[in-house]
Amino acid sequence: MTNFPNDPNAPGTPSTPFSPPPNAPPTSDQFAYQSEPEPPKWPKVVGIFSIVWASIGLACGLCGLLQMVAGAAFQPQLPGGGGAGGAGGGGFQPPPPSAMLMISSVLGMFPPIVLLIAGIFTVQRKAAGRMLHLVYAGLSVIVTIIGTLVAVQAIDTMIQTMEQQAASQGDPNAAAQIKNMIPMMKSFSTIGIVLGGVLGVAYPIFVAIWFGVVKRDNRELTQPVGNDVM
Repeated sequence: MTNFPNDPNAPGTPSTPFSPPPNAPPTSDQFAYQSEPEPPKWPKVVGIFSIVWASIGLACGLCGLLQMVAGAAFQPQLPGGGGAGGAGGGGFQPPPPSAMLMISSVLGMFPPIVLLIAGIFTVQRKAAGRMLHLVYAGLSVIVTIIGTLVAVQAIDTMIQTMEQQAASQGDPNAAAQIKNMIPMMKSFSTIGIVLGGVLGVAYPIFVAIWFGVVKRDNRELTQPVGNDVM
């Protein structure tokens, strides 16, 4: 058999190892994917929590406001209602809500509305979400302070009304019942005011620190700055 030169099947010809073809060079899209980091996840987390917290605040504030409006409307129609005296029969008749209490309740609706809009903008990674969160923090602290002072005044009025009605009762048993309610009213009112004040400033303080100190750059809503990818 005739062997041709450079014949790979010829006897004595060393076999060459198989070498795979070189990899295709990376495209520009691959370079872009590798160079652009993933946007931070914290705007979505903070934004969703703000939306939920604002929704709870709006629901509670609206229920409280409707309850006061209904109480002011129907209390004069109740037996012995509509006054601080409450003389005669029956138990304790609470006084109607004051104008300051109504105004404070209406003002309390504004911070949750601002927070709801801020949460939506933060989920959408808009720079306005950061500024609105700071506006909410300042507004919420002011409204909480005003609401706390008005609530303390309302509780004092309530206690005074209870003492007056206890003194004007013709029935000793009814008078004793009203007097026994006063310490319990003071205790529950104090707990409610303190708890409401803490809840009223807790998230605003976090928001003020987060957006005012930790995340001060609007670019951090859409892209990580430095090594921060949270």
